[in-house]
Amino acid sequence: EVASADPEPEPDPQPLPAPADGNLVYTEEFEAGRTDGWGAYSSNGCSAALSAKGEGNGSDYSLVITNPVAEGNNYGAQAFYQFPAFDAVEGDVYTFSFDIKTEVANSSLSVQLQQRSGSYPGGGYANFTTEAGVWKTLKGTFSIDASLAAFDFDHFTINVGTVAGSYV
Repeated sequence: EVASADPEPEPDPQPLPAPADGNLVYTEEFEAGRTDGWGAYSSNGCSAALSAKGEGNGSDYSLVITNPVAEGNNYGAQAFYQFPAFDAVEGDVYTFSFDIKTEVANSSLSVQLQQRSGSYPGGGYANFTTEAGVWKTLKGTFSIDASLAAFDFDHFTINVGTVAGSYV
């Protein structure tokens, strides 16, 4: 009689990397079917979820941000990536780059570094315009000046509040 071996247990999820390794936001988890670190906020049900297979741009998966209701302000609906809080240092520059495709044009999409405590202070806003149905690469920098050096940032935030729709 042959006894079946117990399957190998799934490994524990790795903790989110610290900013010190040169990267604040990681998307490698998408290809493994996970959205580790990602969340969404709005009073009207904004969500952040994994796309269906084949919906990524150059990869199988992507994050899908869905904002069901246009808000009166852009920060009324947000997708965010949470990383360990770090002290911003005056003079530091952080860069970002990501591809996005929207189902509707949005002339007020913005990206920011944010501290999710207190009054949610943020800084380094970068504003963009997207076209419906077209992949677009958004690139920008956050330069830490004296006013931003006082914050412990722990979120990279994508603001889509003024336009209802889906963002891949």
